[in-house]
Amino acid sequence: MKKRVCVINTVTWLRAPISEWIDNDIEVTLISSYDVEKIFLNQISDYIFFKQYDNDQALENLVIELHQEKKFDVLIALSERDVLRVAKLRELLGIDGQKYFSALLYRDKYLMKQFAKLNNLHVPEFGKFHNFDDLVYEISKIGYPVLVKPLSESGSEGVHILRNKEDLDTYANQGFSTSNEYDVERFISGDMYHVDGIVENGKLGFVSVSKYWNSLGQSTTLMCGNIDRTVTFADFTIDYSDWEFSMLKTEVLKFIRGSGLYNGTIHAEFIISDKDKTPYFIEIASRTGGLMITNTLEKKYGIIMNKVSFDLQVGRKVKYPLKRESKNFGFLTIFPQNKKLLDFNIENIKSDPNVIKFFEHHKIGKTYNISEYMNHIGVLIFDGTSQEDMKHKIQYLTTLIDSNITWK
Repeated sequence: MKKRVCVINTVTWLRAPISEWIDNDIEVTLISSYDVEKIFLNQISDYIFFKQYDNDQALENLVIELHQEKKFDVLIALSERDVLRVAKLRELLGIDGQKYFSALLYRDKYLMKQFAKLNNLHVPEFGKFHNFDDLVYEISKIGYPVLVKPLSESGSEGVHILRNKEDLDTYANQGFSTSNEYDVERFISGDMYHVDGIVENGKLGFVSVSKYWNSLGQSTTLMCGNIDRTVTFADFTIDYSDWEFSMLKTEVLKFIRGSGLYNGTIHAEFIISDKDKTPYFIEIASRTGGLMITNTLEKKYGIIMNKVSFDLQVGRKVKYPLKRESKNFGFLTIFPQNKKLLDFNIENIKSDPNVIKFFEHHKIGKTYNISEYMNHIGVLIFDGTSQEDMKHKIQYLTTLIDSNITWK
């Protein structure tokens, strides 16, 4: 008998072409946040473009009604925004898979830090707040500098470094929602990495480690200030033989054990301290890494992470890695200046032998604001050998981009 699978999905079709993953062993109902053309839905048994997708209660009611008509065996979420509510539905409907508390460990930044600390990971001193007085109190305990971040956001969205009282006043004047909770933690100076893995039957079956690096020579995901030249942010895989690889793999294993995640993918972030090379846990999510991370992992290992996550959750056996390139792969994100874009000669960039693929995301004549989260004007994929070689490529490519762009 075919398994009845319900996929609740907001990941783009480009990154989650679900029809291509369906065999005769499953029957799929797809509830999507966007409209998918019929030509792509040939393997989908039941497709629902749900206009109330962001309404938790409406979505829950829909899934429950569908389950009552014909019971689902599997509920799948691929996006971070859906992991928690799908876990809640699994518990409510008695369906196997990641349960609510486990999903909360991978979603709520305060709770995950508590769990990480209990499992002997190094965690920067931290607290949480939802108003200015709470923030002042937490800083009095932790001391400057601190990082502040919304508990429910992903990536570097809404993240600020407060180095002194002046920064605190500026942050307060910008305003933040008192209806939300925020994380505050001691800022650790060091290099930033992410770990991407596949969890099968509660064990870490595959792991990749990547490093963040920008054209200013900094390892960070935080936006820069107003700089009068092209700035790029890069993210690239590192070698198994690099000392950071085994260290961070060990740290991730500490978290996964006992976390209640048995099948799926993970994306974690760490900072290795400049001071003593201690690996500090920043956060972890029970989903595939975003942006172009999946592209670089596919180039190096032949793995399509979202497909692996889907296959494991429906009970299939998977093979990984499919290959292991000696080269490392990365992606370079091009950020705008606070100016109007007059010209961007992308053909000169595409034709450069160091560029594997270039993705356009710009509009000539548009006035940009670098402070807007992820307001980039293009992304390219590149490769290299050692970490130093990748850093050299970042500088070269940034210079190439800068010489082919005109701002006013």
